[in-house]
Amino acid sequence: MSGNKKIINYINSWENKKIISQEQKNLMIKDIKNESSTSNFFKIIALIGALFIGLGIILVISSNWEYLPKLIKLILILSMPILGIGGGYFLSYVKEEYNKIGDAFIFLGTLLIGASLALLGQLYNLDGSATRLLLIWCILSIFPLFLFKFRILAYLSASLFYTTLFCFFVEDIWFSDGRVISLIFTAIPAVVITLSYVFRKFISSSDLQIFKVFEIVSIKVLLLTLFISTLENDLYLLGNSWISEFFQNMLFLGIVFFIMWFSNKNYHNILRNSTFFWLGAYMITKYFSWLWEYMQVGIFFLLFGIFLILLVFGYIKGTKYLEKMKNEK
Repeated sequence: MSGNKKIINYINSWENKKIISQEQKNLMIKDIKNESSTSNFFKIIALIGALFIGLGIILVISSNWEYLPKLIKLILILSMPILGIGGGYFLSYVKEEYNKIGDAFIFLGTLLIGASLALLGQLYNLDGSATRLLLIWCILSIFPLFLFKFRILAYLSASLFYTTLFCFFVEDIWFSDGRVISLIFTAIPAVVITLSYVFRKFISSSDLQIFKVFEIVSIKVLLLTLFISTLENDLYLLGNSWISEFFQNMLFLGIVFFIMWFSNKNYHNILRNSTFFWLGAYMITKYFSWLWEYMQVGIFFLLFGIFLILLVFGYIKGTKYLEKMKNEK
């Protein structure tokens, strides 16, 4: 649950307890929403502006690259991320009134680390693969992430982490088997999600935001992997049999519904809404994939639909039974 939603829930409870009036509640909630939406809007504008500036700098340097002395090239390469992050720090923490612009430049400086690494390899003709570049970039991005603890930097680091892993496993001959890659990208996100959830109790609130971002990105990677794995029998975790196909589909749907339940319980609307996307994509894809197998598809959807109805029915009955036992006590 986000900070604003928690505050709004507290305000609603204060109104229910007659601590504040309904008019006061409405004014407070309106101010919170207005401030949040305005702040987010200008953060996005600043971020887009910083990205355009970064892109412009790279294009200007690239257009004059062959005319620049080697020393000047080296200075430009090293200074781009340093000036981006350093300037962002100055605007965010020294001139605090410009913190929205400063945050955008810190993110830009972290992005420019990747550009600088690529240019450095080109300048000295270093024999480095894309995987090695991504790995170094991922490692270096951790420092500004834990220094400033911005959510957007966490998204960047998490994306670099999984992109690096994917490139590494695809490049390696031993991991060329699609089933092995499917297993790895099912297991690693699951481990990251579990460890992040376990360590929540031992970290500060600022670090918690970083862990939550890694959880969200890992969930997206996990769902994407499981979804793709339902489309091709060479990616089934248990082989090519119909049992493996059934297991793969049930695993994907089971995790989707578990995330839906968990996010609904914890007021995580964005994550909950993403599960509807995956269900829709699954239904559409399976319809066209099994278009000529109506009997099998019909039976599968029929049984799974009955299972869901029975699950809800059992939940309602169980809840009523527990309430009855509580009232009798």
